Amino acid sequence: MDDLFAYFENKISAKQLPSLDTLEDLAKNLHWRYSSLQAYHRALLEHNPSDIYSVKLGSPWTPPTAKESSQNIVSETATTKRRSKKKPKSQIGIGSSAEGTKTAAGSGAKEQKKTAVGTENESATLFFGDHSLAKSVMFMHETMISHEASYAVAEGDIG
Repeated sequence: MDDLFAYFENKISAKQLPSLDTLEDLAKNLHWRYSSLQAYHRALLEHNPSDIYSVKLGSPWTPPTAKESSQNIVSETATTKRRSKKKPKSQIGIGSSAEGTKTAAGSGAKEQKKTAVGTENESATLFFGDHSLAKSVMFMHETMISHEASYAVAEGDIG
């Protein structure tokens, strides 16, 4: 329906207009589900059937397959970053004994880093929350706080 006033007039004539208490209960439910700090934390957790506000587990996201025509495209910034990280040829071979020690130590750090990243990827596959929903909930929560703060400032309320 395009006209909001006509919609509510039809609801009044059909005696289907909800009471103020019903509307208040719906507003509280929406707040606890989508704009509270607890809703943010619940969105990051696995579904808990005993919690009425818990986020239900949906289907897992699968990324779209890359089209054959776009698989070999490299962005200009990535190419520039790779080129800037390479050493100039004039510096290769200078201080061979000191660099040899650094290289040996550096390779061990890289191996440790690879191991740490491997464990992060394994734990990331076990995540059952919803990051997108959590970010949306946090945005709504912060927007509501900002809205409340702007009203308080306009009224001269300092705290």
